[in-house]
Amino acid sequence: MTPRVRALSPSTSGNHAVVVFPHAGGSPRSFISWCRDLPLGIDLYGVTYPGRDLLLDEPAPATLVELASECATELEPVIPSAHSVVMFGHSMGAYVAFEATRSLERSGFALTALVVSGAEAPHFGTEQIWHRACDDDLVRRIGELDVRSREALAVPELRRMFLPTIRDDYRLVENYRARPNPQLSCPIHTLYGESDPEVSVPHSAAWAAYTRADWHVRSFPGDHFYLNAHTAQVVAYVSDILKRSRPCHI
Repeated sequence: MTPRVRALSPSTSGNHAVVVFPHAGGSPRSFISWCRDLPLGIDLYGVTYPGRDLLLDEPAPATLVELASECATELEPVIPSAHSVVMFGHSMGAYVAFEATRSLERSGFALTALVVSGAEAPHFGTEQIWHRACDDDLVRRIGELDVRSREALAVPELRRMFLPTIRDDYRLVENYRARPNPQLSCPIHTLYGESDPEVSVPHSAAWAAYTRADWHVRSFPGDHFYLNAHTAQVVAYVSDILKRSRPCHI
């Protein structure tokens, strides 16, 4: 089980960098549209989890923390070459990015910020067990959150290909509970859609307890995948974090 980190835009040593962690069942391809809105001098990197794209035959990890640790290892060569780095995770990706940031900080890397999107604070967890649901119920649940996934899973061949991976991702999230420590040294920015059924405002605000630095929050109109309709605004928000940053170092 080895995740993959690759540049989604032309990369140059010394530039700022954004590393994106996708949602359950997702891949970095869902962030390709960010390239047209990122200013010059900011490179985009994507994390591919096992079980999709070129890693389709790679087995799923046992736990989300194990996945995050492997992601951190893959990111270690990227961070020293960047002026500053923001980790951005959406939904499941928020938790993977958070644990990867913890792992990197334990190894001595300094990151500019963690941006968590569409995810409540990681100690709440969930009582849901969608990873054990029958295929039809799981597909219905996914479709309630994301129209594009509903359309893709309506195609039998795509359903057979992607549903096992989505089920594994749900297993990782539903079995995950964060430990309260260590807190991060970098700021945390929390983004969410105002109509997201997966995120409550109080549970979102509880991310503040996971950093010794500043905590910031920003809401956008929309549901769980609000960022699809507000790509330019989200990219501008992340870019502004980097523009005000200091260099990353070990």
